[in-house]
Order: sequence, then C-alpha cells, then structure tokens
Amino acid sequence: MAEACLATELEALSATFEGVVWDSQQRSVRVSILPYTDADVFLTCTLVLDLTDYPAAGVNVLLEGVKGFSDSQELQLVEALRGLVQDGGDEAGLLPLVASALDQVTEWNRPSGTCVLCLEALDDVPAAQACLLPCLHCFHRTCFLSYAAWQQDRLARRAEEIAEQWKAAAPAQLAKEGVAADAATGAYAMPCPCCRAVALRRLQRTQRATLEAQRRAGGLVGTRVAVTLAELEASRQAARDTASAAVAEPRDVRQAVRVKERENTATGTPPPAAARALQARS
Repeated sequence: MAEACLATELEALSATFEGVVWDSQQRSVRVSILPYTDADVFLTCTLVLDLTDYPAAGVNVLLEGVKGFSDSQELQLVEALRGLVQDGGDEAGLLPLVASALDQVTEWNRPSGTCVLCLEALDDVPAAQACLLPCLHCFHRTCFLSYAAWQQDRLARRAEEIAEQWKAAAPAQLAKEGVAADAATGAYAMPCPCCRAVALRRLQRTQRATLEAQRRAGGLVGTRVAVTLAELEASRQAARDTASAAVAEPRDVRQAVRVKERENTATGTPPPAAARALQARS
C-alpha cells in the first residue's frame, strides 16, 4: 500500500514539475528548483527528498548544487521545508514541499548579498544595474565592468610576454596558464572573482592540512618541492658572487700580511713563518 501511494505521488510530481529524477536504489527524488520568471535567474538549487522511510517516517530534505544563495538563505529554506515535514499533514507531501521551495526561490530571485568587488550591498540594486554571471554570482554592473577592463588589459599584457619569451612554445604556455582569447571577439576568458576566491580558500585548507600532517610526521609528507627558473638563476648568481669573493680573498690576505709585516719591522719583531712563506711566493 505504501509503495503504491509513493508511486502515485512520484507520478503526480513528474507530471506537475520539470526536472524530476527518481533514484530507486537510493530511494530519493531530485527536483531542479528554478524561480518562476522570464527574466534573469539569480539563484537555483536541486532539492533532494530522501524517501528511505517515507511515508512512515517523513521526508528528509537536503539541498545540492546551490548557486546564488547566501548562507542564511540556504539555511532558511532547509529549515522551512523540514518544518513542514515535522508539522505533518497534507503540507508534508512531495508536491507541497516542491511547490513551497519554488515559491520561496521565486520570491528571493533578485540581486542580494554583497558585491565582492566593492563590498557594498546588492539588496536594493535594480536588476538592470546588476551583472549576473553564468555561475550566478552577482556584482554591481559598474564594478564588474571596471574589473573586466583591468583583467582584459592584464591578460593581453601577459599574452604578449608569453609570445616574446616562449616563441614557438607560446601556445602551450598560454594553454597552461589559461590565457585564452575568443577567436571572434578577441576577448580573454576571465575567472569569476567569487569562484576564484572559493578555490583559493580550498587551496589554503589543503595546505594547512598538509602542514599539520608534516608536523605530525616530522618531515615532508604529501607535497612536492619545486624549483623555479628564477630560484635557479638566483642560486647561480649567489655561486658567482661566492667565487668572486674567493678569488679576491688571497689579495686581501697578502695585504693584511704586508701590513702586519710592516708593524713587526717597526717594532723589531720578526715576521711569523707563515708570513715569510707567503712573501716568498709573491
């Protein structure tokens, strides 16, 4: 009986909403949550309904693929849906849960949060004055245009440097550094400031974990030691400086010996044997 009721609900869910995927092995259903709008979409997510013990024990609500949400919005949506499940009744069914998520996301579909380029709020900015990237990170339009102009100039200069330094190997180096210009427009591909910040934070966490592992093991663990060309050149220069100092040292020693010899002569003290031997060789 329970399985028949679940099958009926899943059929109704698929007939009502798009993007419904049922996983029979995991006993979960995934629904793409997009706001009801013909304009820009500022946030989206995938609603995961875990039906392991449904309908006996209710639905476990999760969110995946969250884009455009602030941390508080994500938490608020999850708590609201879980509250409906705990309250029970008709609102705890699959259709009402998905409908509630869609209504809330539609209500929030506007610029929000903070522009990471100027650190000013986006909440009261009209959509026409906001710049929305494909990853759904949002900025003030004027801020992003300034950032884009600076990035385009920086990438163009870097492309020229690579072409001059690497010659025939320039295409491979350009690909390695991710410096790529569109063939039609000539514009360079730019990373999203927000996505890049997330990547850096992940890298910092990885490095911190590596350092902690090294500290526990008492040596290098889980890392590679790389030497750059600049470091090699610096070591070569240091070696040349050391060699120059070594060549100059005997002359300095002779001068010191002569000074000491004159001092000994003035005081009537015979020069030491080492000084006489060095004087004989010179």
